[in-house]
Amino acid sequence: MLSRKINNLILLVSIALGATLTVSFAEEEPLSTLAESREQLELAKLRHEIIKLEIENKKLRNEWDTIVGLAPFLTSLVALLGVFITLWKHLSEQSRQRDLDRKNIEEIELRLLADRRAYQNDGADA
Repeated sequence: MLSRKINNLILLVSIALGATLTVSFAEEEPLSTLAESREQLELAKLRHEIIKLEIENKKLRNEWDTIVGLAPFLTSLVALLGVFITLWKHLSEQSRQRDLDRKNIEEIELRLLADRRAYQNDGADA
């Protein structure tokens, strides 16, 4: 038990001395090394900012590449849409024209039938 207390006391003294020595060494450090370490930190910060900007530029280029890559697909999609709309209009116009022709033929047939009946009635009356 006594040896444990002694170990703790030695540990506390060594920690206190180590902290004091660290502070004294930091205070004795020349200003040139502090300036150099500050410059190194600033250079490291600038490198990180450059890397960040490069990553942002790559993202922007990737988005633009995506848009440029989609352009042929969108163009072909618009072209196909134009073909389908033209085909649909042509078929609907053709169907409408067939209906009109059918109605005209029915009207002509009804007139011919009415003329035949009128002719037959005139011939029977005479």
